[in-house]
Amino acid sequence: MPLSLELWVSFAIATLAFACVPGPAILYMTAQTLAHGRQAGLRSALGVHIGCYVHIAAAAIGLASLINHAPIVYDVMKFVGAVYLVWLGLRMFPRSHDGSKEAHNLRPNSLRDSIAVEILNPKTALFFVTFLPQWIRRVPCRPGLSACSWGCS
Repeated sequence: MPLSLELWVSFAIATLAFACVPGPAILYMTAQTLAHGRQAGLRSALGVHIGCYVHIAAAAIGLASLINHAPIVYDVMKFVGAVYLVWLGLRMFPRSHDGSKEAHNLRPNSLRDSIAVEILNPKTALFFVTFLPQWIRRVPCRPGLSACSWGCS
């Protein structure tokens, strides 16, 4: 059964509304851009995008269902994500207090860090656990394939 334009447009509008609410990933990208410039911001945006594909893959193999039926998994993910964000924040403080240029030239691995921020992002996990399954049920095909197609769109 081909995907109707009407169904896809309603999904896109609902997803856009969800995406407009800032979360940890947006805050991280903004901080990287302000602290280290446009290139770091672009690397962060790419990392967040790559991290989202991890959630798509997890939804496709059914991990979203596991999180939905075992809330402790979601709670652990939120806690680990919060600890990781605090750790990243603490790393942003200058390592040297002598004002040397070397301390300010340190560039974090914003691509790697933003992938981790997005994978541990509870807002994204919430989207794939609660919102995406509503659309998967509406398409009569294999759930994994449906999760991939909806997630990538």
